[in-house]
Amino acid sequence: MDDFVNYGKFIIQRYDKYVPNWFTINEPQYCNWQYSSYPAGEIYPSYGVGPGLKARFLCGHYTLLAHAKLAKWYHTEFKGRGRISFKNSGNYFEPMSNSPADLAATKRTYEFVLGWFGGPWTDGDYPQSMKDTLGDILPKFTKKEKAIIKGSCDFFAIDAYTAFYVGELKGGMEACTSNSSNPNFPECTTQTSVAKDGFGIGPAADNGASWLKSTPVGIRKFLSDITKELFPSVPDVMVTEFGEFPEYPPPPYNFSSLTARQDLRSPLRASTLLFRVAHGI
Repeated sequence: MDDFVNYGKFIIQRYDKYVPNWFTINEPQYCNWQYSSYPAGEIYPSYGVGPGLKARFLCGHYTLLAHAKLAKWYHTEFKGRGRISFKNSGNYFEPMSNSPADLAATKRTYEFVLGWFGGPWTDGDYPQSMKDTLGDILPKFTKKEKAIIKGSCDFFAIDAYTAFYVGELKGGMEACTSNSSNPNFPECTTQTSVAKDGFGIGPAADNGASWLKSTPVGIRKFLSDITKELFPSVPDVMVTEFGEFPEYPPPPYNFSSLTARQDLRSPLRASTLLFRVAHGI
């Protein structure tokens, strides 16, 4: 952590006059889908912690602390000219229905994605749902560390590519949260791109990424959720990444490999243009 902070200081001291907005970390949620499964001792020093759940949340813990320490130095000691934050990775979550179970699942999913790193806009700590579910697996912040984390972001930055429907896990949430061997632990919710009526949440946006659907309406709802429901203290939001795969990408992308169902380029382009016309973009 100290090495990262020192590296950040080195860069900022040399380029601050050219950079109005600093991002300390790109998508700290990478601790979920990358770091937690890296071979310990091969890709990164193990420090006695192998890949898995414990590594996942240790990664998030010290990533957030590293950001906060660098941000504090930037404003209090260095007196930086610009603003500083980190880029979240997250998507809009639409409840599968208005049932209390689906609404609770949606709230919980947000807590485990954005709330995990939401301390800068709340009390500097983790959501209670994470503490209750993970117990000793989740590291604890000291009172001093919470104070450093709280307010350590000058704005909210989000890489918001798509949207998902979220619903209650089969068998119920409690059965999952009380069983760490459940494959859906610790989130204990379901995410899908297909609604109960069989319709997709949006057309495919990238043949190489099955999860990526074009959901322009979702980004509007997502921004509303962030500023009104999740983090009302956020002063402003910067959408730092959002979009879809280019219609005519450079080689070696092979369009001849696309099936008729997958080749949604023309309708996707048309719907995007109609959306822009309708909203005056």
